[in-house]
Amino acid sequence: MNPPRRPARGVTLTATMALLVAIAAATYLFAERHQAPIPDTPEQTREKIAEAKAFVTQQSATMLSSFHHDTGGYPNPTVSLWGLTEAPPRVAGWKGPYLTKPAMPIDPWGQPYQYAFPGVHNGKDRCDVWSFGPDEKPGTADDINNW
Repeated sequence: MNPPRRPARGVTLTATMALLVAIAAATYLFAERHQAPIPDTPEQTREKIAEAKAFVTQQSATMLSSFHHDTGGYPNPTVSLWGLTEAPPRVAGWKGPYLTKPAMPIDPWGQPYQYAFPGVHNGKDRCDVWSFGPDEKPGTADDINNW
């Protein structure tokens, strides 16, 4: 007579494969989130600077001028440049959107353009508009502004 068989102990192949798939997925997701961005080439940086300068010096001036013409003033600091895309509360005469993309203006480095009214640099009756530039840090030499 054969002795009774003990149940097999251990991990099944299916459980091992599921664990390996979970580890691989977690590793992939972690690597995606923590991967260093590829730096821009000098040509890409020059193109981004030109794009930011065009927005800060020309496009924003045109949009803010239209906003001022329609409403009698500039967006207040609380509304900021959102006032170019959505009608601010309690502002009569708004005929926007003044910005073709219905979203907060973002610079080529993925940061919102900065806005101040009354202007610190352009005077109390004008707006200051700027980007932190390629280093994305405020108050550095690569900032791009309209003053």
